[in-house]
Amino acid sequence: MKIYQVGGSIRDEYLGITSKDRDWVVVGSSPEAMIAAGYKPIGEDFPVFLHPETAEEYALARTEKKIAHGYKGFEFYCSPDVTLEEDLMRRDLTVNAIARDHEGNIYDPFNGIEDLNNKVLRHTSEAFIEDPLRALRLARFKSHEKMCDFSIHTTTESLLQSFADTNELAYLSAERVWQEFIKALSSPKSNNFLKFIWEYNLQSPWFEDLSFNEHNESADPFVKWFELNALNNFSEITALQIPNKFQQIVDVGKNLLAIVTSTNDDKLVSNINVLNIPRNFSIIELLLTSNIFDSDRDYLIKLKDNIMQQDFSALANIEHDELEAKKKDLVLQAIKGIK
Repeated sequence: MKIYQVGGSIRDEYLGITSKDRDWVVVGSSPEAMIAAGYKPIGEDFPVFLHPETAEEYALARTEKKIAHGYKGFEFYCSPDVTLEEDLMRRDLTVNAIARDHEGNIYDPFNGIEDLNNKVLRHTSEAFIEDPLRALRLARFKSHEKMCDFSIHTTTESLLQSFADTNELAYLSAERVWQEFIKALSSPKSNNFLKFIWEYNLQSPWFEDLSFNEHNESADPFVKWFELNALNNFSEITALQIPNKFQQIVDVGKNLLAIVTSTNDDKLVSNINVLNIPRNFSIIELLLTSNIFDSDRDYLIKLKDNIMQQDFSALANIEHDELEAKKKDLVLQAIKGIK
């Protein structure tokens, strides 16, 4: 049994990044031997084990064969005779196909270190096109602070065209696509993700409802998502599986925009009531950091603060017939003299 540290954690070390997780591959072992050594099996699709002390994941060296559409459409072969190089060959990019043993010896059969030094993202093998998720992962790497200036190798660019020409991306799950997208939005160069998607014609089917507009990259991921929607005129994005929290951010942002475009007091009061500032206070404060509200930020901050200072608890004792009128009076008092 031989154990090697592999993948992103090795890459990150060369990039000067402290990696949160380490991946390990085990060569020359079997599930029975791993269990006997105290490792806990957790893998469903292929043998992966938790270390008995560190709880880090250790996977048996494996090869794979494409048998169906999508990123899960693979048949894996795990055996003590699978070599380290065979395991590394199935990885997406050369920069992710570097290994190190416990003595510090580096194994780099696909020249990943050279590509790191030359700032090049290059596929490890032609099998790159068998997994459509790799196209989105490559787009996400371009949003990474330390890899945003890496170039795409010309041979890899040719393979990316295959994703555009086929319908393979459609076999990804909406949830998995969103996971890659939100990771990109959480990166400091998130515009590069969408720029990559458009440059290599990878919009179909997940990003067809979006057009490429640059958002504020220093913003919170929730704010970036709102800005993308606003810059796309809030066109309905139907393909992606949007978590409720992100949809709520968009809805509150639309209400804020409705307030600043209200044409009369009745419409303004109605929009303020729909916004429900006390309930959505934290979301509003977050959204007001967006560049979208640059020209109206001071007004909205004063409005928010004034509404919060009103004593709406007094409405609890008002007769139903008078309730709306009294509520309107309180809101009008809050907005009086602001704009």
